[in-house]
Amino acid sequence: MTEQNQEVNNNIQDVGTVKISEEVLAAIASLATSEVDGVAEIIGAKHSSFIGGKKTLGKGIKITLDNAEAIIEMSISVRYGEVLVDVAKRIQESVKKSVEDMTDIPVREVNVNVAGIDFPSKKELKKTDEEK
Repeated sequence: MTEQNQEVNNNIQDVGTVKISEEVLAAIASLATSEVDGVAEIIGAKHSSFIGGKKTLGKGIKITLDNAEAIIEMSISVRYGEVLVDVAKRIQESVKKSVEDMTDIPVREVNVNVAGIDFPSKKELKKTDEEK
């Protein structure tokens, strides 16, 4: 990911500038996505690196800043049995709201590519059948 920063204007006082990196925007989008029911994983985030003992958030999410607006792209895997379009719409709403609320950067698009389905293992299926 190319390192770009978005300058945020603060109308309260002219005391300097605030710059928010694309990695921070990607981390916010990653957390917002992980909170949506039905999401199995963000494709590309499976092998995230660890820095200082903490998982690096935002892997697998592409952020483009165009005319002070964010365009967010990601590929996800959805749990089997979920309605794919509903999960994708919930992700779009959650990511847009989180990024805009936390950064004041308008989000033009949240493009979600459903690239996989996470099927339960035979062990999980057997456990589910036993509970019925």
